[in-house]
Amino acid sequence: MAKKVLIKEVLLDNVKKLKGELPRGCKFCAVVKSNAYGHGARAVVKIISSLVDYFAVANAKEAREIRGVTDKPILILGTDFTELSKLDAEVNVFDLSHIKQLKKYKGQHFNVHISVDSGMNRLGVQTKAELNKILRACNSAKNITVKGFFSHISDPLNLERCEEQLSRFVLVAPKTTGILHIASTNYLKLKNGFALDMVRFGLSIYTDGVKDVMKVTAQIMQVKNVKKGERIGYGSLVKAGKDMRVAIIDIGYADGLFRSYVNGDVLIFGTRCKILNICMSMSIVDVSKVKCKMSDEVVVLGSDGKNTISSKEIATHCETIPYEIFTNFSKI
Repeated sequence: MAKKVLIKEVLLDNVKKLKGELPRGCKFCAVVKSNAYGHGARAVVKIISSLVDYFAVANAKEAREIRGVTDKPILILGTDFTELSKLDAEVNVFDLSHIKQLKKYKGQHFNVHISVDSGMNRLGVQTKAELNKILRACNSAKNITVKGFFSHISDPLNLERCEEQLSRFVLVAPKTTGILHIASTNYLKLKNGFALDMVRFGLSIYTDGVKDVMKVTAQIMQVKNVKKGERIGYGSLVKAGKDMRVAIIDIGYADGLFRSYVNGDVLIFGTRCKILNICMSMSIVDVSKVKCKMSDEVVVLGSDGKNTISSKEIATHCETIPYEIFTNFSKI
């Protein structure tokens, strides 16, 4: 059965390194939305809670899941106002309807962060006038306090564009004692001027581009010989060019392994072996170069001996991004 392991030492090392990149007094917000990018939110929060200042999640359900393992502030980045009862979490608002919904929770106080659309054209107010309307509504509500203002960088590789967004955000967001935050993992490339009061680190918590916090393994279900000219897997798309040995392993696209990873590698006893076919719950691998047997371990993501299959390698092969690789393995 495919398994996923959280490598605690790499996680802690990543967080400590990221903290070292922040200017004095700047808060560290760990983004653990979508089950901590597939890593397991409760497990991640337990390990790093003492090292960070804030956590960010996508909705109230996710906030409730981690509240039992941390006393740090939790910011809900989405607009889920349906499960906030007795939940100590900070909320994203940008529309007057949000304020009306929060007012309905009698006897419960909310700290809110107002999101500003600084040019990504996603969530948030776009003008100073819009923001002032929200501020007035918040100030008139007895159970709401404005805790901060935030935005999102859309293109971290375009410094000019990033600086335009930062300028627009600072222009719209009022000069108050609230927390201002716009940078995420992109802060590592942008740095000067972008830290403001808090940085929301996401992907960089889970990978440095080489070492990943997640390790995914499978198990060999069977090993068999295939003769030259025989077909392998669904669709008869693969034809053995020579006599070969194949292993059937217990991981497939239902477990999060992209079908487009065919011809990508896995590791068996540190040896790279090519995937020939990916089915729903199993895959077929060329093991002609390695001695192996039923029940032996296969490393799909992670290190084995001197070799490593990184999330970046898989993402590049599948023409996607590491975020999608991690979150897809959330199914395991």
